[in-house]
Amino acid sequence: LDLDELAAEVRLGPHPLGLALADVDPDLAPIAISSAEDQVAAAKALVQFWKDAGATAPRGNLGLDPLALAARTGGAPDLSGIAEWVKATVDELPLVRALTVDVLPYDEAGAGDVDQLAFALATGVTYLRALEAEGIAPEVAVGQIAFRVSANADQFLTIARLRALRRLWSRIAEVSGVPAGARG
Repeated sequence: LDLDELAAEVRLGPHPLGLALADVDPDLAPIAISSAEDQVAAAKALVQFWKDAGATAPRGNLGLDPLALAARTGGAPDLSGIAEWVKATVDELPLVRALTVDVLPYDEAGAGDVDQLAFALATGVTYLRALEAEGIAPEVAVGQIAFRVSANADQFLTIARLRALRRLWSRIAEVSGVPAGARG
């Protein structure tokens, strides 16, 4: 996957992504994108925005999460392109993460706190395994995954859930052979 060849126009309402981000300095603010319909097109549009804006060190997240997309749409998950995106991101956008583990679709469907942790960890492990099968080392894969979790008015329970996720993900990274400093 050559990021120079990527070009797409994603519309946010009636506006293309570049117009929506027209006043954003991509070197000052991290930018993350997500899409409930076409994650690849959204990721391509963000990469194109960074190129068009002349970003020298873009930071952010491309928001690719095929399992959450499948959960939202009822379609079959397609993990076939995630390794290519991770490799390209590592090579060309070192401060950007390619993948997101988004538990919001499960929260919106009524998943409880423990369920959300289970979905998040299972999704993360699925991505680690898929990337490792494509020759991507676990320490690289762990660095390419960000988590998007729900937060609600119960601040203490939300904090507890976030802490649990962090500790459990760190343990998964440890068991996967990721050095302590690279566990995110």
